Amino acid sequence: YKVKANKDIVILNHCFFPPKKLEDKFISCYSILNKIIVRDKMSLNKINNKNFKLKPIFFPDFIFHNKQIVNYSNHFKYKKFCEKHKNNYIILSDSAHMNRPNVKLNHRNFYTNLLKILKKKNIKVIFLNGNNPTMQNYISELTHANNIIEIRMDNTLPEDLIFLIKNYKFMISGRWHFSLLSFRFCKPIILFDTDSPKTKALSKEIYNNYKFYLTSKDFNSSKENLQKKINIFLQSNKVIKRLFKLKNTNLDKKLKEQEVFFNKLIL
Repeated sequence: YKVKANKDIVILNHCFFPPKKLEDKFISCYSILNKIIVRDKMSLNKINNKNFKLKPIFFPDFIFHNKQIVNYSNHFKYKKFCEKHKNNYIILSDSAHMNRPNVKLNHRNFYTNLLKILKKKNIKVIFLNGNNPTMQNYISELTHANNIIEIRMDNTLPEDLIFLIKNYKFMISGRWHFSLLSFRFCKPIILFDTDSPKTKALSKEIYNNYKFYLTSKDFNSSKENLQKKINIFLQSNKVIKRLFKLKNTNLDKKLKEQEVFFNKLIL
């Protein structure tokens, strides 16, 4: 195609997290590309470490531009709940690989302990269902047993999701895209493991460390250990918001560079 059409081939919004044994095969496929544009710095570093002659370019995920969506649907089912409990409810979600073979995340232990901690602190919860097929029965069981609102990502308008973000206190999630929007609106996040290191990469990007990144060890730990982490996180919320505000200022500059770059690329 590249030869016949005389066109450049560019891979956009890319992340590089193949199984280690397949990394070189992935790199060999890049030989047909003219540009590699990655969405996270962990992927940037991993490709650079392979010494591939075509150097990747980093630009933030396109979803960061969605901050421009500011309105919400007047028919949003949970509008009154969000307004009533503004800044006193959280978003809790699943991850893409939770409850799958060979995954060591003890989700039952984690959610049970977490909900007890949040209830004691009188913090309301909305569960954002990311449609992991292996989790549907459990999520239904969890939300009904604890009288928690469940919202599905596949049937909720983007503007309503953003309304949720703008009004909640913080989020605990293994979901990449929704976490990006939470960061964009300077809302604190606790991230956890998913089907690739992408949430770990995001933690490094937004916090400069993995202090608020939960691993399988945290999922299997006692309620007391989890509570210590939650308490430290809550005590850090004001500092996190200031950090996110500063990082978003730098992000805005990078997004403008991104627009200029792609306008030149297309034209």
